[in-house]
Amino acid sequence: MRFTRTVATALAVAGALSLAACSGGSPTTSASAGPSGSSGANTGSLGAGTASSGFSTALPPSDTSATINIWTYLTPEQSGWFKTGEDLLAKEFPNVKVNVTYVPYDQITAKLLGTAASGGGPDGVIFDPTQAIALEQAGVLGDMSPFWNEFSDASQFPDFAVWKDGDKVISVQGYANTTGLFYNKDLLDSLGLQPPTTVSQLGDDLKQIHAAGKQGLAISAVPTSESEFQIMTWMFGEGQNYGSFTQDKVASVFSTLQGWVNAGYIPKDAVGWGATDALTAFSNGQYAFTQNGNWNIALMKKVPFNWGVVAMPAGSAGSHSVPGGEGACIGAKTKNAALVWEFFKDSMLTKASQIGILNELGSIPVRKDAASDPAISSDPVLSTFANIVANSMARPNDPNTGTDEVTMGKIWNSVAGGVVTPDQGAQQVVSQLNNVG
Repeated sequence: MRFTRTVATALAVAGALSLAACSGGSPTTSASAGPSGSSGANTGSLGAGTASSGFSTALPPSDTSATINIWTYLTPEQSGWFKTGEDLLAKEFPNVKVNVTYVPYDQITAKLLGTAASGGGPDGVIFDPTQAIALEQAGVLGDMSPFWNEFSDASQFPDFAVWKDGDKVISVQGYANTTGLFYNKDLLDSLGLQPPTTVSQLGDDLKQIHAAGKQGLAISAVPTSESEFQIMTWMFGEGQNYGSFTQDKVASVFSTLQGWVNAGYIPKDAVGWGATDALTAFSNGQYAFTQNGNWNIALMKKVPFNWGVVAMPAGSAGSHSVPGGEGACIGAKTKNAALVWEFFKDSMLTKASQIGILNELGSIPVRKDAASDPAISSDPVLSTFANIVANSMARPNDPNTGTDEVTMGKIWNSVAGGVVTPDQGAQQVVSQLNNVG
């Protein structure tokens, strides 16, 4: 059941929502927009009703004078690629300016919700798309369907990159940040091991690695959305997702991982580790594996050992990582929607722009036609991540998703720390995270 709240109530819960990360790359986490939630159980819809945008796709005359205001939590160092969109827009509309406002990650949701009551919101937003549906229902973000339905390249985008509320398109991602299994090739070679392809094989390898006096798997289990970005990959491997968790499958995942912690294969310190901490531990050469993201490829090129990356080990339902990253949204009350769309399209939705973002940040293009580009196909690490993105599984398009992420992170933290049993953790997941829709 979906509960409706007034905008005033929405503002009251904004603090919780603003903690949700985009899983895979948020500036407040190693991913992050690495990785990605919020505290508490399902909160339902945040708005008193959904505003209908009624956007026109017609572009204004080329001599139009206007300023389009874009809000984002991406820092200037993370958003240099905006200039591509700005430059292309300026060629056709020389009197149109793009004004980018940086809003800290932990403040942007509350500030956006504030504009629902006071007006004066931005023309566009580039931020965590898990928040988009809730903000659309609060009247902050608009329906981009008129533009998306006319976009000739829409078929190049996987479902997970298009965030919808019913038939309305609220946010579109141009790239993804996700996790794979990094491995220390030198260490595995010394033990005669190959990178594992299944969870069962990984467990066998960890046992042998531990017996040899080496460290096993560096992973994040902090009580936030950052560790949710990791644990959900293990859940996806068993066919589990928000709204459809089953007790036995969730308990099985928790039992495996808690067992590895108890056996010393995963360090107990993981309960306080973010993805950056896990990567640091792996980079010292003592760990055989870490679950980590494509945003760290450049850092990994500096480690003093040979390494590689493969898809996360498959469970009974295969290998499906979580696709994080930022999405583009149009403000519900903007008078310059067509110009905002042009900026978004040129910045992050064309093949060329996505390859540019890859070269600048290491974020993986989501377009299907980008995987064959030499920038990806000629690089074994990038091509591996491109395949991981292609096989990603999406969280639901739901206003609860952003808050549910932190709840899952907290439960996983309790399981990893031995505060609750796998069965108890599974009961919490089923009771708290199946209220989707």
